[in-house]
Amino acid sequence: MGDSDFHISFFCGKRVCNGCIDAAIKEVRKGKMKDLCPFCRVPNPRSEKEDLKRCRKRMKLNDAYAFYQLGDQYYNGRCGLPQHLSKACELWKQAAELGSIQAHCGLGDAYMRGAGVEQDVKKARYHFEIAAMGGHENARHSLGGIEEGMGNRRLAMHHAMYAARCGYADSLKGVRLAYKDGDVTKEEYAATLRAYKESYDEMESVHRHRAASAATRSPSSDVYALSPEDRAAHMAKYTSAFTRSEKEK
Repeated sequence: MGDSDFHISFFCGKRVCNGCIDAAIKEVRKGKMKDLCPFCRVPNPRSEKEDLKRCRKRMKLNDAYAFYQLGDQYYNGRCGLPQHLSKACELWKQAAELGSIQAHCGLGDAYMRGAGVEQDVKKARYHFEIAAMGGHENARHSLGGIEEGMGNRRLAMHHAMYAARCGYADSLKGVRLAYKDGDVTKEEYAATLRAYKESYDEMESVHRHRAASAATRSPSSDVYALSPEDRAAHMAKYTSAFTRSEKEK
């Protein structure tokens, strides 16, 4: 689970996890709830055009996520907008300056592929590092890929184990393969599996709790509704075993 697993209200700027949104949609369809933002109680948008209008309104307030979201729409050609990679990257740069870790991850990917910007691995690494420090598991996973490509196998595994222990499934697959190849020790693999399971179980517990509470429109806090700084602190909880194993070497 990562940053794609929540939605931002373009009225109040609050985060709502997608599991909560899905549960709320079911209740709305049953006629048991009104289709409102769970925080500010404003009716949810009825069209992509209205959604974009609200997004641009949030941009006037220097909302980092709004800049990121509009960039994402241009990057993928969604919401009735034409695909425009360079425009997307410009919006992401503005979002990154406002503190969006999602934008930093998007820029990292853009620079890696040369999509909308000139291909530059150093700049990709720079943006992935900022996003990873902010708690973005996908960015951490991508850093591992960069180090792997540069021949830094051990550092690549460091990033992969970190991301896996925070619940990133793709990184866990990489760690499993590295263990089979002898590049990760039995102890490291076991510790990674334990931390991944703990993180995964916590995410599932959060989903169940949010789904249950959505029916009453009383959303509770979870790790994916935290600020980037608090998310980073939460992720650090699952790296203690890795830190200990590194010091013991």
